[in-house]
Amino acid sequence: MLLICLAGPLRGQTGGLLADRPTLNALLGGSGFTETFGGYFLAPGTALNTGASSLDSTSIINSQGPNLVSPGLTFTGTSLQFDAAGWYNAVSSELLFNGNTMNITFASPTIAFGLDVRDFAGYSSTMTVTIYAPNDTTVLNIYSGISLSNPAVFFGYQDPGGIGMVTLSGSGSWSPIITNLTFVPIPEPGTDGLMAGGLAIMLAVAMRRRKSAD
Repeated sequence: MLLICLAGPLRGQTGGLLADRPTLNALLGGSGFTETFGGYFLAPGTALNTGASSLDSTSIINSQGPNLVSPGLTFTGTSLQFDAAGWYNAVSSELLFNGNTMNITFASPTIAFGLDVRDFAGYSSTMTVTIYAPNDTTVLNIYSGISLSNPAVFFGYQDPGGIGMVTLSGSGSWSPIITNLTFVPIPEPGTDGLMAGGLAIMLAVAMRRRKSAD
């Protein structure tokens, strides 16, 4: 996987790539939630281009829904498509858009996220990932030249100041294909402070361990 970093952390905070899913899971300390896109029912080996431009937990598509995805996530792009396991070698349910860009917005900023991303079997392309601050405007980092093929590769990122939105742009005719999106879900009322404090402690411990390993 070739990565070209086009911008560094822009707010003077420690943010950057996560090496793999175990690193992400350790950072979140069990607080993360993984969206597997199994909320929309499809027969194995099939796919459906819904034509929808947006998907969140309130969406109803072809009489299915709501709760097709977990609260706290919004996906936007051109012509939403669900894939079932077995579609062009998909190992599980997936999501893509039939335009080359997918936007993922977190209702509450997450300190870290990770996902599995690929291209269809028999195709290959590259991906650019743009990561935004909680205001969904300030760019935290841009990574370009990420090679996609089949099977999927992991992409993860963390920033203690929060991540509000992520844009995935592919070089082909459709967006990168994603599954297993892990993030920090919206906390229950009254637990915001506890979660924020706990995540800050876990992040500090993880960073100390990484520095010690270096």
